[in-house]
Amino acid sequence: MAVVNFVKPTIGQSPKLQGRTPRRGSGMVRSSLQGAVVGNRTEWLTSCAVLSSKVAALAPHSTNSRLHIVGEVQLPVHHCLLALPGVRKEDITRVISHPQALAQCEHTLTRMAGLNAAREAFDDTAGAAEYVAANGLRDTAAIASSRAAELYGMEVLADGIQDDSGNVTRFVMLAREPIVPRMDRPFKTSIVFAHDKEGTSVLFKVLSAFAFRDISLTKIESRPHRPIRLVDDADSGTAPKQFEYMFYVDFQASLADPRVQNALAEVQEFTSFLRVLGSYPMDMTPMAAGVASSDSSSAYSSS
Repeated sequence: MAVVNFVKPTIGQSPKLQGRTPRRGSGMVRSSLQGAVVGNRTEWLTSCAVLSSKVAALAPHSTNSRLHIVGEVQLPVHHCLLALPGVRKEDITRVISHPQALAQCEHTLTRMAGLNAAREAFDDTAGAAEYVAANGLRDTAAIASSRAAELYGMEVLADGIQDDSGNVTRFVMLAREPIVPRMDRPFKTSIVFAHDKEGTSVLFKVLSAFAFRDISLTKIESRPHRPIRLVDDADSGTAPKQFEYMFYVDFQASLADPRVQNALAEVQEFTSFLRVLGSYPMDMTPMAAGVASSDSSSAYSSS
């Protein structure tokens, strides 16, 4: 069983980082409409690592490559339909953008007068705008932010085209070094675990470890990690294949809380792998419906 030290996190600055600013980045992990965001690509932009929490969990488990969640931020979504100057909606035959942005604007695009265009997935929103501008595509529009329009010399054909004005996307901030968990403000903790036993009893026991201690879970989801071959009887022929699943859980409590330490100690008894992705301050910023950042759409350029 993989043993992870979750009771005594690193305290203070790493000797390797003394006198230097730790590299930090952000990763989009959840949309209030579309749910968990998966399939993110990895980029390095200047000194900033842009990674999702899934990448942080599945990266090689060595001291040099492990990343930690050190914060979260929830941003309202604000998308625009961009095209080259002089292009009309009637000229557009396709709309390109990140799959999440396309999904978040689907109903608005379908109802938009004068627009009859196919949807095409692109790596990111800002990249889609750059692609249209760089190639002079007058039959293609991009879903991106108004800031992207300014950067690439495009026009905003329609502003605020997201289907839900209250749509919010959650991002996590990642760093090479964890922060010290505290008890003087609301904290959230993210973990990932796996088990090698069949049935649902293990998952029930894991969730019970939190329920019995009144620890509120805010997210639980499973993702296939890798296919595993089951041992079968010699006379039954080819052994069947099944997937091994990783379970991701977020809960509202700090790693410094004794309840959490006791819960994780119990969880470790039932799992074949357990890792704390991070214990970090919760984003308590109130989200007013209809109030959106003009640059929030560009955050999908880090996906």
